[in-house]
Amino acid sequence: MGLRKQREGFSLPNATIVRSFTSTGAIIKNRVVKLLATGNITHTTGTSGRMVIGVALTAATGGGKKVPVQMSGIALVQVSTRAVASGVNVRATSGAISTGSNLGGTVRTSTVAMTTALPIRANIVGYTLTSAAAAAAGTQRTVEVMLYPMANNPALL
Repeated sequence: MGLRKQREGFSLPNATIVRSFTSTGAIIKNRVVKLLATGNITHTTGTSGRMVIGVALTAATGGGKKVPVQMSGIALVQVSTRAVASGVNVRATSGAISTGSNLGGTVRTSTVAMTTALPIRANIVGYTLTSAAAAAAGTQRTVEVMLYPMANNPALL
């Protein structure tokens, strides 16, 4: 028996992992979230830390709501007010959660050099496949991000 030539189109299996979690408060669609010790999710903010589990695929108006979270694959993610180029590592922003501020739960370019010097304190969310220009607060913009959340800040572990 010989090898059969591939005459039909084929595609790779979908590598997207989505899991539902319960929210602790309001959740904004397409923003990054973190997992709490209770198993619930909240947006990343300055006080909650920036270790990301994934991207919220739907919004929630308050606590106790089920929210699907994309944990891998390519996701649309809201960006901060800063410009974000394609082909760069991004990290979660800090600040209060608000659709008017573009802070809590959004991403921005990581300013930490990914070198061999330790400890690397970058907390990378993923790698951008598209870009977004800088914009005023309240202007909702998204970029496509290949998700690979990393816990590489020993202060958060």
